[in-house]
Amino acid sequence: MNKYIKAIMLSLVVISLLMACSEDTSESNDSSQNEQRNKDNEATENNQGNDTNDEEPDVEQIIKEATKVNNEFESYSTIEEKDTVETFNDEKNHLFAKEETNVIFSPFQFELKIEQEQLDDSDHLQKEFFAKEGGIYLVDGISYMLLQGDEWSKKESEYTEEELQDQEKIHLDKQVQRYRDVAVDEDFEETEEHYILTFNLDLEQIAKNDQESDQGEIGVSGEGYKVNEMDVTMKINKETLYLETITTNKSYAYDMEYKEEKGEMSVTYETIKTYQNQNDVKEIVVPDEVLENAKEL
Repeated sequence: MNKYIKAIMLSLVVISLLMACSEDTSESNDSSQNEQRNKDNEATENNQGNDTNDEEPDVEQIIKEATKVNNEFESYSTIEEKDTVETFNDEKNHLFAKEETNVIFSPFQFELKIEQEQLDDSDHLQKEFFAKEGGIYLVDGISYMLLQGDEWSKKESEYTEEELQDQEKIHLDKQVQRYRDVAVDEDFEETEEHYILTFNLDLEQIAKNDQESDQGEIGVSGEGYKVNEMDVTMKINKETLYLETITTNKSYAYDMEYKEEKGEMSVTYETIKTYQNQNDVKEIVVPDEVLENAKEL
């Protein structure tokens, strides 16, 4: 597109010069104009071809428009699936976790269900130990939580309606910028059905951020903590501009001692977060057994 604009400006300059010349030398005017017409026609044809070749999606405009669309949802759901392989001295532990959420913005309602299990290809099966279930409901300003064991608790939410809404809005532009801030390179791809953004992240910066964060990875405070790989892919539906998935791949390692044996713990995981049911979540109901048995915190 820039080539096209430059060519038009060049044509305007040439035409201005010809107009000036025509005032001084009327005899050469016809031949000069004919010659210029031929050049202009050639330039126009060339620029039309360049314009077609240079026509690429405006990534920033796509992000801006998709942000607006995703921010206007009245409700939505997500499913986040995390497949993790932990390896310590060649012994593998394979875990699978799933989080399901439903969000309604006005009045604000929220539901979260958490499950985790150990998979059969683990070297030492401890299914009961690794099996986890949990949940959260937030309705009418009250949070109901199942965080440990099988006992529900409840407490009044510490956040206003507006704060809760803002926390759960899909701020696509902010998510993109967060990845850009720690990316070493970024790739944009357009397929028949999707826009795809991929970020390869700065491993040293990610390791530093993990160590400075209260919500870092397990083992982040251990000796020899390092991030070996991390990339994030965001997939946006071309027709609706809905954010469909965010896929995160990460591999890291740290030194540890387990049962008097020292070695390196290597952790690799893939997380796929899928957004769905946009504007189709109509109601979140807290089960009667939760309402009746939840204890005040």
